[in-house]
Amino acid sequence: MKKLSGKNIVITGASSGIGECIALEVAKQGGTPILLARRLDQLEVLVKRIEETFHVRAYAFKLDVANEQEVVKVFATIDEQMGDIDVLINNAGYLLSQQEVQEMVYQEIKDLFAVNVLGLIACTQAVLSKMKAKNAGQIINVVSINGKLPAPKASAYVSTKHAALGFTNALRLELLKTNVQVTAINPGPVNTELFEKAGVADQYPNRDHMLDPKIVAQKIVATIGTKKRELNLPATLGFLGKCYALVPSLFEKLS
Repeated sequence: MKKLSGKNIVITGASSGIGECIALEVAKQGGTPILLARRLDQLEVLVKRIEETFHVRAYAFKLDVANEQEVVKVFATIDEQMGDIDVLINNAGYLLSQQEVQEMVYQEIKDLFAVNVLGLIACTQAVLSKMKAKNAGQIINVVSINGKLPAPKASAYVSTKHAALGFTNALRLELLKTNVQVTAINPGPVNTELFEKAGVADQYPNRDHMLDPKIVAQKIVATIGTKKRELNLPATLGFLGKCYALVPSLFEKLS
């Protein structure tokens, strides 16, 4: 019996990058990946790959997490067709190009918050009542080490990650007396198409130092079924995050 056999695992932002790798790792361990993203065509290709490679069922639904009505509708459909969701992995998110605050377009900032923060909250709300009623389940939020460590010319992105991490930690406190687990994943830079989408790929010509999305996915999936509250990748950046919280002035002088 594989570790995740019989588990319904919803993954947002599953069409590429970390989300795609998580879906493959879930299937490898016998779980049922339920894939959500805006690019349905890419999800359908991934579903076929999963079913041919691992011989497990996978499902795909088109979803823009920033659209509250779509979130409600899609999660209701999942509930009707597949039953209870055992694990929600909130992975959807994106990055803006590097700009100083005065250069930023306000609407772009709003759109970023709609996905990176409000979308994560909406998907969490969609599963929370049933998880609490069942007194079982897990919510894994893929945030960023930037939720702890700020960076210049990334104020909007950093702000969304601070908000997402704050929400995750507060939610964990709300659920302390239940068996619903809440896990925050805080990776450093991961070698995905995120940088191309943000138009900053040329600023990162050498990505050898970046995290491998497959390894990140393996570590994320390894937290399923555990009481792990937080996973910082790599651990050294997590340590720097703690140091920054204690002596921010030192880091600001060095930045």
